[in-house]
Parts: sequence; C-alpha cells; structure tokens
Amino acid sequence: MYSTLTIHPSWLALISLWLLANIRSTTAAPQDSNTTPSSNSPAATSSVHSLQNEISATLIPKIESLLNTPNKKKAQDTIDEIDKVKPGAEELLHNINPESSSTSNGKAPGTDLSITVSQIEDSLKKVTSAVQKSIKNHFSNTNDIANTLCEITELTDTSDEDLDSGRPCGMGCSVCENPASFPKSSAKRDEKRVFSKRQLPTPQDAKYGGNVVAFLNDQSRGADEVTLGVRTSTAVYHALKNKPYKLTVPGLTGCTVVIVASTQAVYMSHHYEVPGFNGVNTDQAEALNLRIDDPRMWFPLPQREFEDRVLKWFTTDGLDMPNLRQYAGPNGPFTAQDRTAAYVIYPLSSRGGVKYDSEYENKVTQIINKVTEILGDHVHPIRTGYNRLGAGNVAKTILFHYDPVQRWRGKVQDAMLRIWAADRSMYIHQKMWEAHQSQKVPQTGRRKRGDLSTVSTATSMASL
Repeated sequence: MYSTLTIHPSWLALISLWLLANIRSTTAAPQDSNTTPSSNSPAATSSVHSLQNEISATLIPKIESLLNTPNKKKAQDTIDEIDKVKPGAEELLHNINPESSSTSNGKAPGTDLSITVSQIEDSLKKVTSAVQKSIKNHFSNTNDIANTLCEITELTDTSDEDLDSGRPCGMGCSVCENPASFPKSSAKRDEKRVFSKRQLPTPQDAKYGGNVVAFLNDQSRGADEVTLGVRTSTAVYHALKNKPYKLTVPGLTGCTVVIVASTQAVYMSHHYEVPGFNGVNTDQAEALNLRIDDPRMWFPLPQREFEDRVLKWFTTDGLDMPNLRQYAGPNGPFTAQDRTAAYVIYPLSSRGGVKYDSEYENKVTQIINKVTEILGDHVHPIRTGYNRLGAGNVAKTILFHYDPVQRWRGKVQDAMLRIWAADRSMYIHQKMWEAHQSQKVPQTGRRKRGDLSTVSTATSMASL
C-alpha cells in the first residue's frame, strides 16, 4: 500500500519559482561573454583551424590561379569562393564571442581566437576589393591581389612544419617573392628556389609537446624583464633592430600589463594590483593575523590615487619607468604606418577567488583611453583577460618575441613579432613585414639564421 504525499500550495509556489529561475539562468548562460568558448577551448581552436584550412585549400589556389592568368572568369571564381567562406567566418566569430565585431572599425574583440577570425574577415574583404579593382583596370596591375594573398596566407597558417608540408602557399609562394611578376607556371617541378625555415618557436614544437607553460617558461629565459620588486609602475621600451629580441613579465599573479608593439618597437609596462588599483587595510590585516596580500583586506583606491600610481606614469618618467608619451607623434615608432597594436592584459574575476567590480573595469578602461589619447586614434588597445593566480593556477607569463629574419623570400628578408599572454594556447598577436633597413642582416647572414632548403615551387607550401 502506498500513502499519498500532500504538498502545501505555498511549497508548490516556491518550487515553481525555483525551477523557473534555474531554467532562466540556464537559458541565459550562453549570452554571458564569460561562457563563450575560451581561447583554450579545443573545440573553438579546432573550428578556427578548420576555417583556416578551408581557405588554404579552396580560396588561396583560386587567387594563385587568377594571378597566373588574370581574366574575368577567374576573378569571378575568386569572388564566388570568398562569398562561400565569409558566412562561415561570420558565424564562427559570433559563436566564439557573440559581442565581438570585425576589426574593420578599429576595435578588435578581446580573445586571441576572435582576433584571428576578425582579421581573416577583414582580409577576405581586402581580397574582394583588390579583385574588383583589378577587374576595373582590366588586370593592368594585380599588385594589390598579390599583397592580399600574402596577408591571407599568413593569417591561415596553422602549422609549424617545414617547407614541404603541403600548404597551398607561403614561403615558396612566387607572388610573395616578386609580386610584380607572378610566374605563368608556378607548379613546374624543375623550377628551383631557396627559402629558409621559420625561426620563432611555438608550444607545438616537439620540444614542448603543446605545453604552453613549459614553452613560456623556457622562452622567457634570457629575455629582458620589466622590472618588478619596486612598488611603482615600471616599463621597458626597445627599438626592433637586426637582432632577435625577447621581453617578458614573469610571475604575473593579478597585476595589469600594457603592451604597445609595432614594426619598429615594443613598449611593455607593468602595474601592480596592490597598490596600483587597490589599497590594503593593514590595521585590519594585523588584527586578524592575515597577510596584506589577502584580497579580503583590499579596498579600491580612490580615483586620485589611481591616477597618481598608474595613469600619470604613461606621461611622466619614473624609476625604471620610461613614459609612453615620448614615443608618440608622427616621428615616433608607433604610427599607423608602423602597424601599431596595443593590448591591456588584466586579471579576471574567478569563482571562489577575487571578484573585480565595475570600478576595477572602469580603471582598465581609463588605461585604454590614456594609451589612445597619447598615441592617437589609430591605436585601439584590446582588452585581454587572464585567470589570476588562485587555486589550481600558476603564476602567468607575458612574452614578446621578435625575430628580424623570420624567413627569406628569395632575397627579401621578412621580420616577425608575436605576443603570448598568460596560459593562452595561441599567441594574441602576430605581425610579419618586410624588414626595415635598420632590421636587415647581410645576405651572408642567411645561412647563419637556420636551414636553407632547395625545393621546387610545387612543394614549397608552408606559410609564414
């Protein structure tokens, strides 16, 4: 025999409200920017790589074919292929970060994957524009198409294999070697060219086996370091010349780092969480026998103190703190022509850890605005969050990496820089360019920079 369970109406109402609240929170979760796939999400990374591989396999060969024999049909085929790829890129960007938008408005989203996809979107637009321009001038000049081919090849690189890895374009790309004279038969196997291996390492190298922390720790050895240990903001400025260079902020636990990088120079500053953004109630800490670095003893610094401890150092020299303003202006190294980018890397709230309120976020915004105010409207610093030190976490490392001889394209020397942030599986920024005069090494230096392989253009396939 079974007894009948009787539930009071008031309890039914409470249960209903509880169920409704949980259903709403579950439904709304995907809209929270914190729940979107992170840069460390294997699924998100795989999706981006799939997009890159699709472009490499379908679009890049069409662009090459167009450059081989320019005509309206091949131009239209290229545009049609772009139209096929674009919706997938747009959908992927929305899935990674619903609040993100294309970098075409000068404001890129704040995760490494969304930055990559946004840059690919912009590159697709550039290819379309270049092809349409060539149609109008009856293909009398296809240099713009050649340049966009090199750019999109760079953006769709997903491997660190050597030159014969099966990529459709790259270091063996004849257009990259000489955009003005694209060969009529680039696939001839008897056509010999010489190209160098890429120089900058990645976590995917056999030495690291995909371990980002091991990679950053190893690559930070011997690097210049932004001075820590003094209780004020500090920074390092370095002009990029003809020698490799590394700059790092090691042991990051909750502080904020600003990086400004261009094809000419890098500026990296470090700003303490305490006493830069927060103050400490030392009396209470002593009374409770707690350490002063216990977040429970912190309180937000008043605006005036934040300006004095953080903001003013972007325009005023201090101990181990060259100010940023002295490098601004049309004759400085951070102009639009120098392809300047900036990042503000700051700690995120964590479950069971430190909670950063809107006041803290506002201070990050003030730093962003200050950098733009100093350098100009062509610089839009990108917010880049990291998981601060806490249970299960290790101190983070920020690494800037530069090589003046990333690769050779025939006699042309290309330089490259990358920025790695915390424990992200991908770099947050990469830039490659034809080396400036002050960055060039003697032609005899080529064989000192790494292996040179003699390969046919049919097998010279790796990008970057």
